[in-house]
Amino acid sequence: MIPQHYPLSQSELPLQHERLRVEEDLETSRAEAIEATKLLADALDNSTDGFVLWDRDLRLTIWNDAYAKLVPGVADILRVGLSLPDFVTIAVSRGALQKAPEESDEDAIRRWLDRYQQNTTYEHQRASGGWMLSSNRMLADGDRKSTRLNSSHGY
Repeated sequence: MIPQHYPLSQSELPLQHERLRVEEDLETSRAEAIEATKLLADALDNSTDGFVLWDRDLRLTIWNDAYAKLVPGVADILRVGLSLPDFVTIAVSRGALQKAPEESDEDAIRRWLDRYQQNTTYEHQRASGGWMLSSNRMLADGDRKSTRLNSSHGY
């Protein structure tokens, strides 16, 4: 059966025109969002600063290669959805996040989790002996971002 097309009434023409305009605007917005996402990914990938984003449920959403290099021993566990507590537990157990002398694993994990969840900037010694400047911030939507900068040679 061949579908029949009925002409639009005069009252329906403005609605049809508006629907087409909205669809066109939506398509333009989608294309702009895709381009902005590509630009952000490119900027993160080309940064020497480590960057990681945890969502409001403390699940990993975004990271860059520099972050994996600045926190050695964790590149193989980084994946979307990894929980911050799991990340910290594994990183402490592998020595990627330092423990203080005489500090238990549980105390070190608690200390690092507190640091990741505070709005703070601090310098700390890396497992390799160098120094790192770390910054943790909560964003307006509740997500948490962390940046890491190798500060061994000054900044």
